[in-house]
Amino acid sequence: MKTIINTSLITGNNPATMRIEKNEYTPATQIESEHAYAMPVIHIDYRGRILYANRASFQLLGEWNCIANEYLPEKLVMQYPGLLNLDADFQLTILVKSFQFHLDAIGFKESGYIGLYGFRTETNNEIHDPVASYEVFGEGE
Repeated sequence: MKTIINTSLITGNNPATMRIEKNEYTPATQIESEHAYAMPVIHIDYRGRILYANRASFQLLGEWNCIANEYLPEKLVMQYPGLLNLDADFQLTILVKSFQFHLDAIGFKESGYIGLYGFRTETNNEIHDPVASYEVFGEGE
């Protein structure tokens, strides 16, 4: 559902030549809510503990059976040890059910965490095996 708000803007200084312009716009809060599930952000420490996860990352965390303040799954860490590197700077793609999560892993040494930032896209490949429910592809570590 798209909300459109009408606003009026009065232009001009002279009352005889003033005109009212109508503008339509979509509020930023609505735009943010439409994209809230598409832009995951996860912060992890060098031991793999999840320090922060936004709403868009809940699908990933649910698939991994973990929540904020818990640790990344061992399988993921073994496949991608660079996720625990405070100097991380690489990209990876994680498949979960019918979605692909394209993430940038960026280390923030001075702050003591690794940030995972990205976006979600849909795929036609439904993954049904709950044990091997994700695959990781990427460059560098």
